Amino acid sequence: SVFPALSAPFNDVPASHWAQNAVQSLAEKGLLEGYHGGTFRGEKSASRYEMAMVVARIVANLEKIAAGTAKLPDGVTKADLDAAIRLMREYKKELEAFGFRTNRIEESLENLEARVTELERVKIYGSYRTVGTSQGFTGTAPNSGSTANAALDYSTGRLLLTGSAVTSLARIGANAMIAKSLQAGAELVAFASIGTPGVSNYWGVTAPYLSNIFLGNGATIRANLDNVWLLHPDTRTRTILGAYDPGFLEPFVLKGITNPNALGPPTLPYFGGNIQTVTGIPFLSGVEIMHSRLANASPYPAAVSAAFAGYTLGKTKLGLNYTWALNDAPNAAAGGVTLPGSNWIGTNSVLRNTTGPQSQTNLGLSLNHAFPRDWSALLELAKSYYNPDRTATLFNTITQGGMLHFAVKGKVVKLDVGGEYLRISPTYDSFVSQYPQNPQIPLFLPVSSYYTNYYQIHDSQKYPNNRQGFRLSAGTGFNIGRLDLGYEAISQMQTSSQGNLAYPGFIEPLFPALTGGESTGKIDDYSISLSLRPRERLGLRGAYYNYLISRASSTPADDMSLIQSVGLLGADYRLGDSLLLLGDITFVTLKGHSGLTNLDLRQSIPAVGLGYTITPSSVVNLKYKVFNFTNAIAANSDWNGPQTMLDWNFRF
Repeated sequence: SVFPALSAPFNDVPASHWAQNAVQSLAEKGLLEGYHGGTFRGEKSASRYEMAMVVARIVANLEKIAAGTAKLPDGVTKADLDAAIRLMREYKKELEAFGFRTNRIEESLENLEARVTELERVKIYGSYRTVGTSQGFTGTAPNSGSTANAALDYSTGRLLLTGSAVTSLARIGANAMIAKSLQAGAELVAFASIGTPGVSNYWGVTAPYLSNIFLGNGATIRANLDNVWLLHPDTRTRTILGAYDPGFLEPFVLKGITNPNALGPPTLPYFGGNIQTVTGIPFLSGVEIMHSRLANASPYPAAVSAAFAGYTLGKTKLGLNYTWALNDAPNAAAGGVTLPGSNWIGTNSVLRNTTGPQSQTNLGLSLNHAFPRDWSALLELAKSYYNPDRTATLFNTITQGGMLHFAVKGKVVKLDVGGEYLRISPTYDSFVSQYPQNPQIPLFLPVSSYYTNYYQIHDSQKYPNNRQGFRLSAGTGFNIGRLDLGYEAISQMQTSSQGNLAYPGFIEPLFPALTGGESTGKIDDYSISLSLRPRERLGLRGAYYNYLISRASSTPADDMSLIQSVGLLGADYRLGDSLLLLGDITFVTLKGHSGLTNLDLRQSIPAVGLGYTITPSSVVNLKYKVFNFTNAIAANSDWNGPQTMLDWNFRF
């Protein structure tokens, strides 16, 4: 359209006028296309003529959409169309001077508004992901890659079994406005797994809750309702039934179960009911209440309930956390959980290596304060009350444990710096539950753990039991990249003496029982990572992690000195807008001795890959790795083999 220039300007429209704000909002939604690059600067006054010119462009674009000759931009709502109609009425005279028939246009916009209202009422969305993995391992080690002698990816701690598998996950959801201020939705999932279970479980798509073998719900092909939910947008209150992830609850008290699958996500969902709200109450910034079943190897029920309340006062945030967990329903038969590497003293001084039915209450408090110049301090405190046997037949005691974590972070010139101090007792969060399907892998690499097939309620990797010490970090960004450094020095709070390990609820995840003496185990580690983008299409990255695990003792069987290191070098290069080439190599070494056992293990993992963007919502990735493992001490223990993985992800 061509708009005639008027001989004299109209009265000014101030920058604060509703019309300016309305135009700005509509421009951001993509309804001002064709006018000054689709932008509008509403920070200064404009004449009515100038405003009418802008409104005319919006109306012209909406006419095309109403006629079906143009697409409605994503995100345009009924409220946006109401604003457009109001603008048209405000500038009716000016628009008619430009040749617009406003009555006819208003009728078209009302029809368009009805269409948008219907679209807003029900929205469909979804995703689909399929992963095909093939791998095979041979070597001097007998039956390498078989279930009898599984290989191991020491960079992630996941099993490597010879075989192939294809896994697929489809998710479709519906979001509907069922009332003026109430939305409802549901998500359906369909999961399929074909091939070697030891490949699909660790190197395929993570199965949803009701199909996940590590949650006790294994199924190779299953479709089910994953969750249903209600949302009150005004107060941002969400109620969900089914599978969900916690929102406000803090990980030093409660976190999701660690996911054994190498492709993520890092934690598995809970299943039950969850309510979260931001609330409109002054100072009360967030509330969450949840109840969920817990994965458990026992045939009897296990569950956790939790609650959170967050308060904000100026620059200070306070969080209150509560959890309660048990591994049997009331009056049900006991389902004992066997603990590895420990024999707790039960009633009548009898050694027991089982617990249950267990229960535990956790109370946690966090305090976060923001200081000037980007500095902040965080304090986390928690207390647990653990009952290893609610029937009091094996144990008749309540074990208490506590944790303290203090952290500060901020900027020194252009350097991001941080420091932490942690002190976590061996009896904090002693409630342990067993994976229904034993992962049989050291999930906590690079620091291995005896508790490979158990999990705790809290984040036991960031807040490990029986540890005290500090962590330091520093990092800086520059014009072509970023550099980060880290250091950690932690030690046992209490030694792994026979007497300590015999106490109900004592958790020591790494250092084995002492044959005598009181030697304390220590872990010192440092890390460095560097990412560079010297050119727009070229990316370079490198990282190195070094862990020294030691326990000095005059008794050879108790003396430990292990060095574990992980290094990574990688590069990526983009060809055009759709194709990305990748290459990297990972090195892992574990050398030293643990008691009378000497170790000298080495692994290299070169990899190449490519990623292709079919559309903005559809991506294909192909990666090829070769695992090479050498045991320099034990004979007939070497192995190697390739892994090929094809991953397609699509969203709508």
